[in-house]
Amino acid sequence: MGVIPALVILYFTIKGYEDYFKDKKIFLSFVAGLLAGFFSVLFESFVRNAGVVSLIVLIPFFEQIVKTSILNSRLARGTEGAPIYGATLGLGFGSIFIPFSMVIYASRWSGLDIVGLSIVTLGAIGFIFFHGATGIYIGYGVKSDRVW
Repeated sequence: MGVIPALVILYFTIKGYEDYFKDKKIFLSFVAGLLAGFFSVLFESFVRNAGVVSLIVLIPFFEQIVKTSILNSRLARGTEGAPIYGATLGLGFGSIFIPFSMVIYASRWSGLDIVGLSIVTLGAIGFIFFHGATGIYIGYGVKSDRVW
């Protein structure tokens, strides 16, 4: 459910940049983003009740460190397409949040009304855009091949 909006965004993001990436690496980075997002959601479900500090500091820090670790592997380090691979990784990472957001919404408010689901879906699509943008920023840093 969350993969479709992410793939549409990915299509419009990489259109016109075909010379800068390889299809195999795009697929691998999207799948890596899906897996990393899944494990990130599992981690967040355990840490979520730890307080405000975990919501503001720990969870975002963990998410960005995971994306940075994946992009700093041989996948994109030093290549011109690193921001594109970062966008793909971030979109895959963010696309996992739509199904989990709906499950959390349904379990907390015990119902699936159309207004609530619409709000949750739009918020989760915002997460897709956010993670795609942070993936681009991280990919730009990885492209410069500087140690930070």
